[in-house]
Amino acid sequence: MDIWSFALLIVEMFIYQPFLRADSPESLLHIQSHSEVKLSQTQFPNNIQAFHLVSQMLRKRPEERITISAVIRHAFLVGGMDNEQSSFAFEHLKKQHTLIQQQLQKITVLCTNKKE
Repeated sequence: MDIWSFALLIVEMFIYQPFLRADSPESLLHIQSHSEVKLSQTQFPNNIQAFHLVSQMLRKRPEERITISAVIRHAFLVGGMDNEQSSFAFEHLKKQHTLIQQQLQKITVLCTNKKE
């Protein structure tokens, strides 16, 4: 089994259904070699480490994919975070923080308008 296929199994464990559908093994191979697989953080609720790992495993170009030795040392499997995962997690938190600030600003405007 290759890294890409292993990633599909991980995704399917999270979403409880086939992630990619194909009529034949050849069709699946075509998807693998010609399409960029898009993931959503919502497929991995409360598990940013799994999302990080699978995102690296599903890169289109094999030479850009995470190696098996890096997979077995990944925080999703062993716990903890390395520097790359920490920066990825902090970037995710920063985006969430920005979204929350935007929502709070909208709520503030709505409350202010209601008082007037």
